[in-house]
Amino acid sequence: MSKLVIVFAVLLGACGGDKSCEELCTEAQAGGCTSIEGNCGSFCAALDTIESASGCGDEQSAYESCLNGTDNVCDASCDAQENALAACAQAYCIGHASDPACVTLAASF
Repeated sequence: MSKLVIVFAVLLGACGGDKSCEELCTEAQAGGCTSIEGNCGSFCAALDTIESASGCGDEQSAYESCLNGTDNVCDASCDAQENALAACAQAYCIGHASDPACVTLAASF
């Protein structure tokens, strides 16, 4: 799975017993399977900020559900969901490069 998408996996909030974005990010950093650098809380907050405006909510939900489908985020096989989310978020941030949330996301890689 591409490390870029694991980065975006972190954007989703927790639901029920699922791990939160921040927990997924922290686990991925500890396992060395993400390219996200820095504070996972800031990264996840930025993802949450662009969720509505970017129209990527469905992609975020699908990716987070996939990552939460395994005991260890680094064992997940979520390439299709990852690619869809990455493409959506990147398309939004390209058009909103000065948006503070997009600046935070760009600085996280």
